[in-house]
Amino acid sequence: MTDIGTASAPRAPRAGRPWTALVALVLLWGAFLSVARFAVVLTLWYVATLGLPTEDPGGEAATAIALGVGVVLVLVALIAVSLRRRWARWPVVVLGAVGGVAGLGILVATASPALETVLMSLAPLVGAVLLALPASTPWFRPRSPARPVAAAPRA
Repeated sequence: MTDIGTASAPRAPRAGRPWTALVALVLLWGAFLSVARFAVVLTLWYVATLGLPTEDPGGEAATAIALGVGVVLVLVALIAVSLRRRWARWPVVVLGAVGGVAGLGILVATASPALETVLMSLAPLVGAVLLALPASTPWFRPRSPARPVAAAPRA
């Protein structure tokens, strides 16, 4: 019998995947895919209006190339973080923070009340903060190799 006045020992936290890293990855990937979808729509609009006269067609092409290179670099960094590469953690934190602050700046400048715009602005910022937390560190630790199963004793 246990005494009513005694408390049991506190349970140790369950070892497993750090939730902060998983939530951060979901937010960062969601923001990336939303922005990528928006970029595809803008690119299709640009291609559709190529025949229209412009003031500086070379500048628009250079901007499109620079944005394309940036999107590829962010994609590589997100894939590396998803594969638990330590080197990619801090660049993704910086990219997420810069993207979130830039998104909030654009949100304030355009005064867009659209929920998708607000989420596209906040998701990378929150994801970067969650990924920077010390609780996300176990995600980037090397996984221990599977232990060999000991042979059953023979009788």
